[in-house]
Amino acid sequence: MEKTAEGKQKDMRNKKTFFIRAAAVFIAACLILSLSGCSSGTLKTKKIPDFPVTVGEVEITKPPQKIISLSPGVTDILRYMRLDYILCGVSDYCAVSGERELPKYGTAQAPSLDEIKADGIQLILTQSELSLYDAENLSQAGIDIVCFAPADSVAELERLYTDIATSMLGELEGRQKGGYYFKRLNGEIGGIQSASGAKVLLMIGADAVATGDTLLGSLLTLAGYQNVADGYKNYTMPGEDIANAQIDFLFCAEEFSKEIKSQAFFKKLDVVKSKNVACISIEPFERQGQGLVDGMKQMDSCF
Repeated sequence: MEKTAEGKQKDMRNKKTFFIRAAAVFIAACLILSLSGCSSGTLKTKKIPDFPVTVGEVEITKPPQKIISLSPGVTDILRYMRLDYILCGVSDYCAVSGERELPKYGTAQAPSLDEIKADGIQLILTQSELSLYDAENLSQAGIDIVCFAPADSVAELERLYTDIATSMLGELEGRQKGGYYFKRLNGEIGGIQSASGAKVLLMIGADAVATGDTLLGSLLTLAGYQNVADGYKNYTMPGEDIANAQIDFLFCAEEFSKEIKSQAFFKKLDVVKSKNVACISIEPFERQGQGLVDGMKQMDSCF
């Protein structure tokens, strides 16, 4: 029997509803497949592995579990970056903050080879090269040795901090940690500035001053001083130029104060006559970590 017009319209509506529902199901299925593809990792950014990592010429293949420092400078930097807690040993010359006692493993010049190997040390950090014999002996035992060159400028401190942290923590965390504490150091020293603008000269030896191309010279500038030796290089400023310079305050390394004061031009300096001179210890600056902050605060206390 032939369908009425009303029946035909009803069939058309049913077919239309069917196709709409089918299309909705298809779209939903596509979305589910797309999301499952994302969750399976096909669209995820791959995480860069922290290890292996190369520091200088040394490749460290896996996270070191037992680390020692054979350099007071490295230990001081680790103390500043709050990483000294990771150390399980230090050199005979190292000092560690707090009451924590750590085993001593000799020095870079005379490391305690038997103890280092027996205790399962995996990584040695130093700023002095080990002898060829000692380095080969330890390397044959599977122990990595990383020697870090001291920084010659404030900018190089970031490289030093990052390399040390990377060797211990790996690529990503090491760079983050090194960068963070480099910025912190800049902020601490740059925030001193109680005598900002003062024209100063730092004499670190009888014939040596903190010129602009040195770490000490750049630290003076960072702290807000006007370094009168800023335009000179290689720790050298002629005595005649020192005598003619306008100096508000003169710092002398107490380790070489006798030699400095014996210079012919020294007593003739106006800054000496006005007694605006202070002897400070240069030793903290050699450590390049917390020592830099302590050294600059020592200078600031003279004003």
